[in-house]
Amino acid sequence: MVACPVFGLPVGYWTDDGSMAMCVMDSFVRKGGYDLKDVVETFVKWLKEGYLSSIEGSSFDMGNATYDSVMAFSSTGSLVNGSEESQGNGSIMRFAPSYLIARALGRPEIIHEVSDVTHASPPSTLAATPTPSAPSMARSPARTTASTRYPNAGLRR
Repeated sequence: MVACPVFGLPVGYWTDDGSMAMCVMDSFVRKGGYDLKDVVETFVKWLKEGYLSSIEGSSFDMGNATYDSVMAFSSTGSLVNGSEESQGNGSIMRFAPSYLIARALGRPEIIHEVSDVTHASPPSTLAATPTPSAPSMARSPARTTASTRYPNAGLRR
């Protein structure tokens, strides 16, 4: 790890992407299951109070689409936000915890639900889709160790 000169963060500190990924898992652990509304309420807590931020009491580095979407939820309760212009890496950064939850519950749609909170545009939704490459690689003569260990990694049913 290296320090982040943009925000003056020392080694080991994280930005908005890490905080929001932790918000997804924090909600899952606290609620004992998946609750999209609680996930977004946790995003609001992060944005307004710096919850799970590497700098106590401060949220920083979020893009406009993420900020606007979290604030929209705050005022309207909308769980789907964004437009064709809301393309960015925000939803991809929450892919890992969303994928783990979706896998554990056998509900692949969770990945898109969490993505659509801030980036409900077709390109962002597509980017937050597990690829079916692992199952197809498992059938290939040039298969990899990962594809043979995790043949259902694409969450396809």
